[in-house]
Amino acid sequence: MQLDDTRIVVRERKFLDILDVSLHVMRTFSGPLALTFLVVAGPLFLLNELLIGWMSEPAFEDDRLESTFRFWWAMSLLVFIEAQLASSLSTLFLGQAMFFREVSMRSVLADAIKLFPRVFVCQILLRGVLVALLLVLFIERHHEFTALIEFICLPLLALGAILLRSLRPFLSELVLLERNPLRSRNQTAMTVARRSASLHGVAAGDLFARWMGSAIVAMLLIVSLSAVFYVLSGVLFNGWGLSAIWVRGLVPLSMWVTAAYMAVVRYLSYLDLRIRNEGWEVELLMRAEAARLANQLS
Repeated sequence: MQLDDTRIVVRERKFLDILDVSLHVMRTFSGPLALTFLVVAGPLFLLNELLIGWMSEPAFEDDRLESTFRFWWAMSLLVFIEAQLASSLSTLFLGQAMFFREVSMRSVLADAIKLFPRVFVCQILLRGVLVALLLVLFIERHHEFTALIEFICLPLLALGAILLRSLRPFLSELVLLERNPLRSRNQTAMTVARRSASLHGVAAGDLFARWMGSAIVAMLLIVSLSAVFYVLSGVLFNGWGLSAIWVRGLVPLSMWVTAAYMAVVRYLSYLDLRIRNEGWEVELLMRAEAARLANQLS
């Protein structure tokens, strides 16, 4: 590992540059990123389908459009709330691929297992994944809308996630890459909460603006991918209506592909924030030079 010879050039980037570089990163590491994302997102995809797939099955044919939008509404909320959890392994991989030419999937999984308790607390509990899944369980199957859950509780949970992700977006990076402890008896120790405040606090306005831009890009990408999948499914299966394959499979797939892309965008944005506010590129150069001097002296 050479700290001054990274796979991704360490320098400040504008938001549009980050979106562009993210595409190159996904192309370069397409296989490992797809594998690490699917390990977590695949089970979540199946779990969501098991919990709310019935929503897309209308009691009468005239209700098909209404039931389809009901399913998409619930699915989009779940995917949004689960997105950062789903990208945990991908974030770990990117953190290692930044410095190492060869990254072992075994080492990524070993790190994930070691850090799972922190991920469980920060993502599954505090970021509302477990609460969202439990709420969905209380929706009455094959009945009218459960307004309290579908239009009040889940949207409020998603709104909370929006506030957290727009002002404190890099929780996963702090837990998985910097590996700060959740709690410490030492009052001066850099816990996750203290590190989050020091990293995010000075750039709240810029972070919120970038989150807004990311949200717009994500929505446009979901619509674009869904349209592409609609045309492909129509051509391949000769069905141009609201087919079950498109409604329950390809549209949610568009959401998850977008979530994978936005995970790379978030990781590069994290690097950019550290470079802007902490001079991280200078720190890497100094640490690399110190390592060389230590090797020469030894």
